[in-house]
Amino acid sequence: MHALSAAITFALTLTPLLCQRPTPTFEWQKRATILEYGAVPVGKHGISELPVGQSWRMGMNEASSWQLTMPILAGDELLAPGTYRVQLQRTGETTCAILVNGSGQALGGTSDGKVPGQLGKASKPTKKLNIDWQKNGTPAQGNQPAKLVLQFGEVEWQGEVTIVGNKTVPLPGWKLSVFSVPAARLEERDKAPVPCAALTRGKDEGWNLVVSGKEAKLVPWMTKPTEQNGFGAVVPPSEALTTLGTAEAVEIKIEKPFEVAEHMSSSLTKGTFTVQIGFGKEAVVVTVPEPKANKGGK
Repeated sequence: MHALSAAITFALTLTPLLCQRPTPTFEWQKRATILEYGAVPVGKHGISELPVGQSWRMGMNEASSWQLTMPILAGDELLAPGTYRVQLQRTGETTCAILVNGSGQALGGTSDGKVPGQLGKASKPTKKLNIDWQKNGTPAQGNQPAKLVLQFGEVEWQGEVTIVGNKTVPLPGWKLSVFSVPAARLEERDKAPVPCAALTRGKDEGWNLVVSGKEAKLVPWMTKPTEQNGFGAVVPPSEALTTLGTAEAVEIKIEKPFEVAEHMSSSLTKGTFTVQIGFGKEAVVVTVPEPKANKGGK
């Protein structure tokens, strides 16, 4: 066990009363991104001692988690809505990344997404781990640039992201939110799956509408691991609750190309959703069956 993990484990045995779980939140267009972590106190060891290639649990007691109700753009990564376990991974001498466990499985892959960022010196040292959100400029095409800032003692890490906006419309028994993902993502959907919309009902049920080539899926939102205080195995989305459909490209006549995905039309008829999403100078028409009730939460 490296020094930082050992220090955190030692602090955990001495300071049970300091085990708060802050929930830094960024709200955008009636949706929220929420981190939850244990505010571990600063000891003799710090992030600078974390070896390159290794990860820190980014807190104390239960595993840290990240809930997304909208996609997040981080460099080349596009993180889908869901709840994930997160860690801080040392990627270089002056760089770290937040590792989002299970984010690849949310889109049918295996690799975990990352939010890259730079290590530096904090303007004011903290006495415990502190994570917060900051705006990072003005909105563009409905999307809000932001910074995720982590401070632990004298060390500060900052990662830049874009919080994706949405347009929400009601459907019978559902809410459909089409996300303002860049048009280029949909143009290259045959290379990488795109979480272009979400269907929600009630407080606890959510599905991502994922388009990949000529295929469309409604995939239940990921949930964080619950076994071993959140450090157990990541459970992929339920195949039984995933529905498969089609995505057909059609040309549209518009004066100005869509720079981000735009909701054009949607309906629910006889248990089948039909959604038309514009991007660039074309649109994709998605037809996919209505999913079953997600009573188990996975």
